[in-house]
Formats: sequence, C-alpha cells, structure tokens
Amino acid sequence: WRDGQLLWAQRDVPWLMKMIQPDWLKSNGFHEIEADVNDTSLLLSGDHSIQQQLQEVREDDDDAEMTHSVAVNVYPATSRMPKLTIVGVDT
Repeated sequence: WRDGQLLWAQRDVPWLMKMIQPDWLKSNGFHEIEADVNDTSLLLSGDHSIQQQLQEVREDDDDAEMTHSVAVNVYPATSRMPKLTIVGVDT
C-alpha cells in the first residue's frame, strides 16, 4: 500500500481488501480477519488438499468462520523510495 492505495496483490480478492482496516495501515502490527468458509475457499482456490478439508468444515457447520492473520509492516520513505506499507495475509 502507498498513500492508501493498493499497488500490487498476488490475487484479486475484493472481500479481503475490504476487511483490511485503514487504521491498520498506519503502523506495524498484527491483526486477525474472520472469514466464512466460502470466502476462505476462494482465497485458497489453488490448494486442492485444503479444499477437501474446507468442504468437510462446510458440511459440519455451514456458518463456520476461519481466522486469517494479517501482518502490517510500514517502511519509511528514503531518498530513493517513497513510504511503503506491506500487508501479508496468512492463509
């Protein structure tokens, strides 16, 4: 993130971007996001082994939520680079 704008994302996941709070981007820190199993399934769509596990969770409890950790690292501007905020989401 730079100046509140997303510069790059490994995947286009609009629901995830909406859940990242603007205040989180102001300083280094760790946060958590709760997502329903369907949203988590979309986030992990490339992992076939986890898809089976998520399907089992869905069958057991259709309202189940998954927790994703969010790490925020803020890097100050230098003479060569603008201030930059990197956000990583643990899946």
